[in-house]
Amino acid sequence: MRCCVDIIKFILFFVNLIAFLIFLGLDIGSLFILLRAEDSFVGQPIEYSLSYDNDTAVYFALVVMALVVFSFFLLFTCLGCCGTAFKSSCMLGSFIVIEFVLFGASVGAILFLHYQYSQPVPEILEEEMSRSIEAYYGHSEFVKYLWDWITATAMCCGVGREGISVWKNADLKDGYKVPRGCCRDDHECMYEPDRYNTYMEDCVSIAVPFVQAVIYGIPVIMFLSLVFAFVVVNSSKRYSQDRRKETRPYHTHSQYSIGAEDEFQHTHGETSYPTAPYESSPYNPQFDQELRSISDYPTGNIPPPQQDYTSPLLHQPPPSYNEVVRYSGEPRMAYKR
Repeated sequence: MRCCVDIIKFILFFVNLIAFLIFLGLDIGSLFILLRAEDSFVGQPIEYSLSYDNDTAVYFALVVMALVVFSFFLLFTCLGCCGTAFKSSCMLGSFIVIEFVLFGASVGAILFLHYQYSQPVPEILEEEMSRSIEAYYGHSEFVKYLWDWITATAMCCGVGREGISVWKNADLKDGYKVPRGCCRDDHECMYEPDRYNTYMEDCVSIAVPFVQAVIYGIPVIMFLSLVFAFVVVNSSKRYSQDRRKETRPYHTHSQYSIGAEDEFQHTHGETSYPTAPYESSPYNPQFDQELRSISDYPTGNIPPPQQDYTSPLLHQPPPSYNEVVRYSGEPRMAYKR
């Protein structure tokens, strides 16, 4: 059982550590984009303003939101990682509360999507991909960079039921029907795309399994993480209780003294009396009363009342030293009274 708990602790610590490093990298990347946007995919400096005249207001808002979200998850994963490593019930408790809220929100969002759409992931992906193509040659350099990466990596160019004809909404330059990234190898397919020189595969069908794995996998991972966190907290409480019992100065292992540790307690103000070591300590509830009766017992030369000490204690005095020496050699010595 102890080995299973240690494995659970390691898994919880390792997963939170990896997530902490990932969010730390994302946080640093978002901060870099905010400060040095001209050296990133944005390609131009970001003006720190949300006014309508600012062309980079959308980038500024997205980067700020990303910084806030990544910083929150950075703190969240730090609680899980450090709480598991240091066996801190406070940190693990905060981690459990936050993760429980996130787990409920993710499950609620999935139920809402299934209520709104019959197949939420394919339908939403098709809508958003078709909408993003309209901004391929617009002000958003990020959309162009993302689509070029998708077409080159996934080797696809179509979107949903429309296929490659969806690119007519992109307002491509020089009369292109598809972008350069849709062409196979070194073929020139921008003017006359066909199945031989153009990637005709549907990007939505390729992206659906990965998106579904993320959307449905996150709640499962959260649930397992909650179970592991509860196991770690319970084991930490048991460990602290065992350590507290080991540090107690008074112990008993006798079956006749069950409950004596909790009931027979002295306050710090009372005088402690040293006792001899014992294996099984007895439990005497009349200890305090007997102690007071012993302390009230009369001492000194005054004997108790109604006693006669005038008669001799022996009818005959004991033998003298010489008599003892004289008769010590005899085998049988009778003492006559």
